[in-house]
Amino acid sequence: TPIPAAKPKILKIAVAPAVSTRRRKGVVIRDPEEELHTDTLAETSTSREEIEKEDEEIIKNINETPAQKAAKRRKLSEEAQEADDLKKRLEIVQDE
Repeated sequence: TPIPAAKPKILKIAVAPAVSTRRRKGVVIRDPEEELHTDTLAETSTSREEIEKEDEEIIKNINETPAQKAAKRRKLSEEAQEADDLKKRLEIVQDE
């Protein structure tokens, strides 16, 4: 019995779009990592004023005396102790 020859498969290569998108039920989903940087502006997490404020705090911490550092540690430990005491006094109630 003769075996019919299968039709040769021809691969078609399509040009990929610059930004990959998926369409599903009228919604376009874009991958933010693949978007061009000119299309999306980068959001800066900290402004210049915040950076300067942080620098001032760092310099202030460097210039602290040992007595000031000890007082700060004492204050923080007291706050932590108060938080622990509060947790012990609170009663856990389950929702009904």
